[in-house]
Amino acid sequence: MTESTSSTGPIREGLGDVLFDPKENGKVDIVFVHGLSGDRVDTWTYKQDDISQFWPKTLLPTDCPTARIVSFGYNSDFAYFFPPDNAKGISTDLTIDNYSSSLLHALVGLRGKTNTTDRPIIFVAHSLGGLVVANALSRPHGTDEAAKEIADRTIGTLFLGTPFHGSAKAKYGRFAADILSYFKTTASQNIHDLEESSAKLISINNTFAKFLKERDRSRTKPFLEVACFFEDESLYRGRIKIGKIVTKESASWLGVDALSISKDHIAMCKFRDEDSADYKNVVGKLCQWIKEMDKAQSLTSGGVRGLDAQSIVITQGNVDNRGITNHGGTVLGNVSGTAKDANKIMGSVTYNGIRPGVPGEPII
Repeated sequence: MTESTSSTGPIREGLGDVLFDPKENGKVDIVFVHGLSGDRVDTWTYKQDDISQFWPKTLLPTDCPTARIVSFGYNSDFAYFFPPDNAKGISTDLTIDNYSSSLLHALVGLRGKTNTTDRPIIFVAHSLGGLVVANALSRPHGTDEAAKEIADRTIGTLFLGTPFHGSAKAKYGRFAADILSYFKTTASQNIHDLEESSAKLISINNTFAKFLKERDRSRTKPFLEVACFFEDESLYRGRIKIGKIVTKESASWLGVDALSISKDHIAMCKFRDEDSADYKNVVGKLCQWIKEMDKAQSLTSGGVRGLDAQSIVITQGNVDNRGITNHGGTVLGNVSGTAKDANKIMGSVTYNGIRPGVPGEPII
């Protein structure tokens, strides 16, 4: 375990120990990334009523038994996300870009060491940790093929209270001020300064939007799922009401309707037990993606017979549709669908002179 020190105590950096490893049964990696002033363990740990539940380690393996589970840590001090103009004592090496690079390289190391470089990846991120993930996936990787492969292998990103404000500096300034008022007694920066220092976050939003659009059009990479959650309760500092840090509008991303979690911004990623409705909603998404991944992988192993082509997610091989009335013939050659629900088809299709959907009628 790598630790640094800060004014608030030790910082657990990197991936640390693997939380759960299904060994030879492993099919996917689930990676947790905390947000502002967070920790790779404490951020995800429910502590109340003499209960300490680090759910990615204690609960998730039961629901996702084929997933290797890890949690990434980094120095998430406020000043590294919203740096003041004359920041003293802030290392220039500690930036969001470097956090994103560290995340990628940590995963490259783990996957290379265990010979699992071809394994799909799902990220679960809280608050601004979501922008660390978005930046890691979408920033230019240059000649770093290993880092690029991490992005290419990612099949899902689940964001918990991540602010997607686009180019709205004022909204990022308000977000920063609210967070600062929770973690600090007095705000050392005014709203205008916080707005001006949010340029990097705005850039990440724009780059990630382009990345998702390009990924959606790709014919060679798996479909990338996105799920967003927002807090449904206000955050308090003692008796002082701060409010909802990330609203539904802010948490939603390019047509992805955000789902609610009945907790405040800090508690929304901590679950008491497997019976929690919020836990079921979050983990349900992960299970759904893994199930769809398994289905897609089972269809890539060769020929597929007797399936409706509309249900094929990813297919490589010969498809025999003679028993399907809406095709009315045999598909000759290879049909390859690389988009979700086979919306994109590559290759030629021959129907032996029969028009699709009209059995017995010649093609005109």
